[in-house]
Amino acid sequence: MPNVTVMCPHVGPEWNRNPSLPSKLLEWTKDAIQRMNENTEGAFDRPLLWYYSPMDSAWSLGHLEFRGIVYDCMDELSNFTGAPKQLIDNEKRLMEYADVIFAGGYEMGEKRKKLHDNLHIFGCGVEFEHFNKATDPTTIIPPDIDFMARPILGWFGVVDERVDYGMLGEMARMRPDWSFAMLGPVVKVDPNLLPHSPNLFWMGGRDYTQLPNYCAAFDICMMPFAMNASTQYINPTKALEYMATGRPIISTPVRDVVRQWSDIVHIARNAQEFIDTAEQILSHSDQQRITKGLELVQRSSWENTVSTMQKLIEEAICKDERRSKQKIEPLSEADLSYQFQHTPGS
Repeated sequence: MPNVTVMCPHVGPEWNRNPSLPSKLLEWTKDAIQRMNENTEGAFDRPLLWYYSPMDSAWSLGHLEFRGIVYDCMDELSNFTGAPKQLIDNEKRLMEYADVIFAGGYEMGEKRKKLHDNLHIFGCGVEFEHFNKATDPTTIIPPDIDFMARPILGWFGVVDERVDYGMLGEMARMRPDWSFAMLGPVVKVDPNLLPHSPNLFWMGGRDYTQLPNYCAAFDICMMPFAMNASTQYINPTKALEYMATGRPIISTPVRDVVRQWSDIVHIARNAQEFIDTAEQILSHSDQQRITKGLELVQRSSWENTVSTMQKLIEEAICKDERRSKQKIEPLSEADLSYQFQHTPGS
């Protein structure tokens, strides 16, 4: 997009534990803002500080001029594998100064509503026209999935600790004549520990533009999430994207999935229920659920979400009494060395 500029430093992995990293991040950020001022018409002054990870508030709050603070809570990062305990303290500090908070799911939002009076829950959005290409009979199915035996139960997304690998392996063994296709990069999980079966395919990542082509090969879209701490608060974006493909969907009982879409998404608690549900769908597809899903996603555009969020931000930062108007004391060097730690997201 013409009005979007990304400034991203690239450093070696050894910087993850370098005590100078917080001060360098601040230096690079100030430099990026200055470059924008020098290379664009008009001044890039007092930016809106928008945080996805509370960790980055540790080195920046109190050091940068701003016109408002937004905390966009998209993941329960403290529940992820290897998450540092400092995340919780950093989030409390960020919420104290944030003018508005957006939560990417109901469970995450309800947990934080007691601590902030301007929190808004936004579920998933979807690019309907893109994923609906899977319903077009002229959409080309890629050869690296078209060869698989039918039916094909498919997934796309990051393959990490949120996937129930044991259940996947069990399903593949239970139905050796079915195919289970897993599209997505393997992250934070040892690939050697993934279950293997002749009919279970770990296909690696694919470009976003190609996803409808692969979904056109799916007979059923699946969300075999593990029921653990890492999935307690998720609101999976892929649910609406699956709905737009016009395919039936089976998911494990993730709270936000059950709460929002139990009349659209089939729920299965274990491998046997997953297989039984899939057999029912294959023998008698529930077109009513698919139609409901298609109607829902056509009302769930990212454009509508962005427009609403923009209005809420404008209202929040225009208030005379707002949280970010408090004096923000930057963390001391000693506190910062303890509080900041590089933390990857999902």
